[in-house]
Amino acid sequence: MNVYRNESARRSSFRTRLVLVLSIAGALLLAGAGQSAMRAGASSTSGKTQVVQETQDVPALVIENLCNKDTVNLHGQLVLTTSTTPTSNGGFRIVSTVRANNLTGERIAPPPAYGYLGADNQDSYSYIAPPPYPTTYSEKHWTKLVPQFNAPAMWLVVVTREVITADGTAIPSVERAYLTYSQPTSRDCHRER
Repeated sequence: MNVYRNESARRSSFRTRLVLVLSIAGALLLAGAGQSAMRAGASSTSGKTQVVQETQDVPALVIENLCNKDTVNLHGQLVLTTSTTPTSNGGFRIVSTVRANNLTGERIAPPPAYGYLGADNQDSYSYIAPPPYPTTYSEKHWTKLVPQFNAPAMWLVVVTREVITADGTAIPSVERAYLTYSQPTSRDCHRER
């Protein structure tokens, strides 16, 4: 009976030590892999331009023109692209681009209904993002909507939000969209605090 207890205690002690050794080995392996990944990421982005592109399908975007009260249903694609290049002072130069691909729509109120076509143009803006990071910028992009009827053109304004991370990646997203009767004149690019 005493031999059985000693054998059981010995096996339990062996299992405990084995689990401890495997845990330490696993932690060291993960730490080494993490450091290698960080070194690889740093060397691949040092001094180079990074590009992030995100395509958003717009199956139905119902928005109102606040100037003439037209309500329009738009569909197509928005392609958001950010290019980030390190600057000599430790910041990043960001080039933000929005392109509306195959943007079409129709006025759904008030009658009569008629179609709109997007100008398929690309709107770009650049700015310098100084440290500290992460930081977030918000800015306006726009594209012209041409009516397929005897009516004035409208402008689709897309407000984007870009999060700049410490490694210089700029992650774009759409914050909101609205219509206006005249072409915007200001970018309103600002850093969010």
